[in-house]
Amino acid sequence: LGSPRQHIPLRRQRARERIGLAVWEHWRRTILPELGQPASRLILFQVSLADFPTDLPAFFRQRVRSMLLDEVIHTDGLSHEQMIGDSQLQAFAAHFPELTALDIRRGHWNMGLPQMLTRAWPGLSALGLREIFIILGEQDFKALSALKQLRWLDLRGMQLVDMPDTALDGLTLDYLGLDWMGLQTWPRWLHNGALARIGELSLLGNHLSELP
Repeated sequence: LGSPRQHIPLRRQRARERIGLAVWEHWRRTILPELGQPASRLILFQVSLADFPTDLPAFFRQRVRSMLLDEVIHTDGLSHEQMIGDSQLQAFAAHFPELTALDIRRGHWNMGLPQMLTRAWPGLSALGLREIFIILGEQDFKALSALKQLRWLDLRGMQLVDMPDTALDGLTLDYLGLDWMGLQTWPRWLHNGALARIGELSLLGNHLSELP
């Protein structure tokens, strides 16, 4: 009889191998935290969250403070099966209770991602939402304002709907990245009051014809 591995598509085998390598690399970099080495982030690239092992030791999971989710899906299958929704994200997040920095690039995510993230990791201080095929609006920024520790926000390549002047109310940031978002006019919600609560603003790759 063939082994179970032989019945798993090659692409999924490779994805599982990438998870194993990512776990090993993170463990290697954090094995001696008393040395005070720079924090290492767990990098998951082109993998399924459903394949992530649930039996990792607690000491490993608690050491994961920073994570990159790059082109991840929930599981192989049809488009709707690949989508990561609230229940899938909450189950995954439960393994990493100490996470404070999260960077998400592309992947298959349901609408309402900011709301899902605030429930999953309310202690986030740094968040990147980059090149994800969802549209952000006022309610999404309102959800982000519930992250009371949030100081770094990168929205590179995202799409925004028109928002009111109050969109950034409740947010005080050391950095806000709005690069490559197709902005042609200055957003009205980036008024003096909002700018006073932003330490650094990046607008690279846009097509602004005038500044306020």
